[in-house]
Amino acid sequence: MAIQTATFKFLNDLEANNNREWFQENKDRYEKAQADVKSFAADFFKSWAKVEDYPPQDPAKSLFRIYRDVRFSKNKSPYKAWLSLELKRNPGCMGLYIHLQPGNKSLVGTGIWEASPEQLAAARQEIDYNAAALRKLLSAKKLVDVWGEMKGDALKTAPKGYAKDDPNIDLLRYKQFMVMRYYKDTEVRSEGFVKTVTDHLKVARPFMDFFDAPMKELLHKAT
Repeated sequence: MAIQTATFKFLNDLEANNNREWFQENKDRYEKAQADVKSFAADFFKSWAKVEDYPPQDPAKSLFRIYRDVRFSKNKSPYKAWLSLELKRNPGCMGLYIHLQPGNKSLVGTGIWEASPEQLAAARQEIDYNAAALRKLLSAKKLVDVWGEMKGDALKTAPKGYAKDDPNIDLLRYKQFMVMRYYKDTEVRSEGFVKTVTDHLKVARPFMDFFDAPMKELLHKAT
């Protein structure tokens, strides 16, 4: 399943004409683009089901809204210039995010994005206990070749409860724990894109497993 050229053409045109009047005049193009991405989501969900079991969910409802919340933003453009979706894995597990945007801006990622204080503490505790294991999986050639380095915002100093000279302070300072990869438009529009994304996310499974473990434990304690 490939994302259609018309979908990217619509998103390009939307970025250049990001206003309600234009959007209403091109509502049929939006609906076709949305249907295209829903079809892609269905194929990806089916592909990922061969990798692991996950909770039942409707791929067509996995898409994020195209409408922007502009209440607290300086950018008052009413629409996103992309379409995106998430596959939710099992409780406590990191989701899988796919962002489709022309201009070689499409990306796929997984990780901890907006952690609660409890989740952040649990992730840091796991790093504190098993930093060597995390460093080993992050430096694995296969993961580095596909995903590069772990990404995410980090504190400028040591988090509360950890010393500034902690040997693992470089990892403990993170507030987000993610792997992300960008894709060229030609890759997104290729027939093998679903398989490519699935294969790449399979490479990230050790990373997912590492951070899933403390999140599952936290969830278990809360129930």
